[in-house]
Amino acid sequence: MVSKMNMLVLMAFLAAAIQCCGAQAPATSPTRSPVTYTVGDGVGWNVLVNTTQAYERWAANKTFMVGDILVFNFANRTQDVAEVTKSAFDSCNTTSTISVHTDPPVRITLSSPGEHYYTSTYSNHCSQGQKLAINVTSSSAATPSPSPAATPSSPAPATTPPPSSPSPATPPSSTATPPSTSTSPPPPSTPSPASSTTPPPAGNSAASLSVTGLFSGILSIALVLLY
Repeated sequence: MVSKMNMLVLMAFLAAAIQCCGAQAPATSPTRSPVTYTVGDGVGWNVLVNTTQAYERWAANKTFMVGDILVFNFANRTQDVAEVTKSAFDSCNTTSTISVHTDPPVRITLSSPGEHYYTSTYSNHCSQGQKLAINVTSSSAATPSPSPAATPSSPAPATTPPPSSPSPATPPSSTATPPSTSTSPPPPSTPSPASSTTPPPAGNSAASLSVTGLFSGILSIALVLLY
């Protein structure tokens, strides 16, 4: 009878551990492969007639991330691509540039997050709307999501009542000494059982699945021994 009670207690602990491991599995952050964008799509990189916001509208519905590639298509010796600062971009000052590319097609890999500004150094091209401003985000921007993994401390209060309830069962130890050693609760220091019930590691989803499989196997063995 005592062995069956011990087995039931073991099964309860295993079930709680499996549930805890399942709750700790962190959600994987979405990732994507680098995307190649053709600036302006079909119109390419040019001075467009009757509009000065064509490239602003082109970039408005796009998400640029580190590793993406910008392709500027234009006829040779008619345009260029200059990366400039924000102040130079706003004032169309092309006398000081970060870099200039003259051989089409120009392919620029976005290697750093933040705002990037492009225009042409050809006269009046910037003031006529041949300018592009984009905001590049880091591919690791979604990492703060695993922070809720520190919540599994809630199962700890459920383990505090057992040390107080088995204490009256100590007198029968003289009649059944072998079972008393297996059923005697741990010392009255409540922190020790609380710390022993918080082992679920905050690993990745694959590790939590393997731990769940291990506990399921132990639970099956316990059921066989019980019946």
